[in-house]
Amino acid sequence: MAARSLLRRALAHEELTGGHVALLFWQPPADWAPFVLVPDNDDATPQGDSPVTGDGGRAPELSETEMLSLARVTKRLSGGDSKSNLERICAALSLTRTGSDLKKKRRIEAELRRRCFPGFDGWTPTHDDIRSFFAGGAEGFYKKYEQTVHSVAAAERMLRELPSPPADGT
Repeated sequence: MAARSLLRRALAHEELTGGHVALLFWQPPADWAPFVLVPDNDDATPQGDSPVTGDGGRAPELSETEMLSLARVTKRLSGGDSKSNLERICAALSLTRTGSDLKKKRRIEAELRRRCFPGFDGWTPTHDDIRSFFAGGAEGFYKKYEQTVHSVAAAERMLRELPSPPADGT
């Protein structure tokens, strides 16, 4: 029976018996934040679809080529930025694994930046190599790193060991 028919039937029954029907259409997840307008150069820009970062803030709405830290982790990772790898990276960084792949990527990028990953030298490729890759140097990048393929387990270990900045942001 269709949901609408069930609802009508329940309402009719309760109307006859003098009772009431409690409806719950949607319950937000624990980390959900309502639609918020954030002024940006005197314009109010809706931020409701931005993914929430690990510290409760909003991840910037970056394009794929602006997410250098994420690319640095995934470009030479076995399986790249596959759905399962993104979920494992989120788990390693203690981030929520809900939402689209793009939201996960933005959430991961924001957390990596918060943890100062661009300056971290314990992972190859370097941040400058990724910047060069996106600037048109893909051929040189792949030649330089053709022997470098990281396992997902190694990436998870590295991400778990990244220092978390103090809660007050200093």
